[in-house]
Amino acid sequence: MFNNVNLLSRNYYEITLIILSLFILILFLGTHPIIILDESKNAEAAREFIVTGQYMIPYFNGEIRVDKPPLHYYFMNLGYNIFGINSFGARFFSAIFGLFTIWLSFRFARKYFNWNIAVLTSLIFISSFLFIQEFKLAVPDPYLIFFISASLFSFYSYHLNRKRISLLLFYIFTGLGILTKGPITLPYFSCITSLGPYTL
Repeated sequence: MFNNVNLLSRNYYEITLIILSLFILILFLGTHPIIILDESKNAEAAREFIVTGQYMIPYFNGEIRVDKPPLHYYFMNLGYNIFGINSFGARFFSAIFGLFTIWLSFRFARKYFNWNIAVLTSLIFISSFLFIQEFKLAVPDPYLIFFISASLFSFYSYHLNRKRISLLLFYIFTGLGILTKGPITLPYFSCITSLGPYTL
């Protein structure tokens, strides 16, 4: 269906995909307030980094928050520093990681399958309401989805080409997933590493 498209058109498609994905993910990002409980807790914990000046231990309403690992708070805090302490700042990097997930999935499908599958993959992502909605929330899940996807893609790449950089990326992305939402990442890690002795 799309395999006969020339190289220039393919490059234009990839650029268009990035721009369209970013537009969809950013659209209305800050127009509605943070009222969902999970969003509220995460956004407030990130805000209290600025208020307290304490960037090592997250707090919520003045009490230590140990519900989640802290990685997503740092991205939210960066969003606050760029856009101000508001819903857009809290959600901005969730949207950016949505863009990364769509683009990385497209590149992976193009490299290891074919152009048709890559295009269909990207179209399914950008037309899926619940997928897009997830990356518009100030919660750790957008970051976790990206890191798990990237770790699985890296492992698949290593399984085929045996390049150490792919295995190293697998371990890095798995570790970042753990720093995002804790041990939920470990089942993916343990299932894959059980397939063989994968050491650097």
